[in-house]
Order: sequence, then structure tokens, then C-alpha cells
Amino acid sequence: MLAVLTDSARTGFDSLRQITQQDPSITKEIEIYVDGGARRGTDVLMALALGAKGVGLGRPFLFAQAAYGEKGVIRAVRSESLSFRGWIDTDC
Repeated sequence: MLAVLTDSARTGFDSLRQITQQDPSITKEIEIYVDGGARRGTDVLMALALGAKGVGLGRPFLFAQAAYGEKGVIRAVRSESLSFRGWIDTDC
């Protein structure tokens, strides 16, 4: 028997976008935390701009740990901080 698994679940980031499109004032009434869908620092900033109070960002660091150990995690943290700086320093 062949089993086919599909990953069709919506990410927390996608859900936040849909929620704020339907009711932009909801983020003033309740706290929303996004855990899933953010892969870069710019994704975190977009989620915060949409009204999220916090963003979980674990997978990139887990992958870095699994592949390269402590040095990989340090590099991933530096990479994410550069991603934030690049977003903030641009004239967008």
C-alpha cells in the first residue's frame, strides 16, 4: 500500500495576512503570535508590521545546529541579524 502525505496546512504567517485583511483592527483587540512560515528576518518584520506581537523562528536554527553544530547556529544568528539590518537600511 502506498501512502501519500501532503503538506497543505497554511502557515501562521499566511493566516496572519488573511486575518488582518479581513479585520485590520483585530490586532488591537487580541495579541497574535506567529509560529511558522517565517524563514528570514524580513518575514519577521512583515509579521510585526501586520500586527503580530511576536514571531517564532526556530527551524533555520535547528537546521544550522543539525548540519554544523554550534558554529552553524552562530552563523545563522548573524545571517538573520544582517537580514534585519538590510531591511531597515533600505529606502523601502
